[in-house]
Amino acid sequence: MTDDLPMVLAGQCDGEPGPGHVLDAEAGFEVANAVVGGHGREIADVGQLADLAAALPRDMGVTLDEVVRGVGPGPYGVTTLVARVTAMPERHFGPSGECSGGRTGRVPGLELQVVLAPAGHPEGQVAPREQLRPVEISDRADDALEDGRTAEWLTLIAAQLTTIARQLTQDTAPPRPLGEDLALEAARLGRQAARLTALARRVTAAQQTAEPHIPYGTDGIDR
Repeated sequence: MTDDLPMVLAGQCDGEPGPGHVLDAEAGFEVANAVVGGHGREIADVGQLADLAAALPRDMGVTLDEVVRGVGPGPYGVTTLVARVTAMPERHFGPSGECSGGRTGRVPGLELQVVLAPAGHPEGQVAPREQLRPVEISDRADDALEDGRTAEWLTLIAAQLTTIARQLTQDTAPPRPLGEDLALEAARLGRQAARLTALARRVTAAQQTAEPHIPYGTDGIDR
């Protein structure tokens, strides 16, 4: 996370950045956003990427969003590459390469992001970051947990368990003993998913109506 770091410019290793550095960094973000666009820019080919890079400072950092995100819930039919301005932690090095300060602030950087969109999505139309959602259930669960959305997190974990349970017995023909073991584990995962789904409903109800605590094992779920 870089939001708690001050905005500074490269070129200073020792000491705290002064007000002028902050102003210069803010100007750097303004320049980068003017080139890339407030919501980002879709990159369709190498030429467009080269043109974009040529218009930005040569020492600007580049990062890759490891999470594949989508416009809406899907299904998706178009894969796009989007470039956005992001805040990156900066290290400042002295003339001989040493840097005692380590992470000293945040500076403009370029983030490349894979974004899936529905078929027929207008070419060049870039959705704001806040309108995107992770495509994979595991990534959506991580986001929900990080944001404190407990009920949604439990529901997504239950969906993952359900998927795993289905895959254990789908399109497989193992020897009889192994097949029985797989079916048993699939059933257990299914029951666990049901318990988590029920717990998610209770969390939602408690948040909305201050529902009294229901002792574990008395909610009618088969364990």
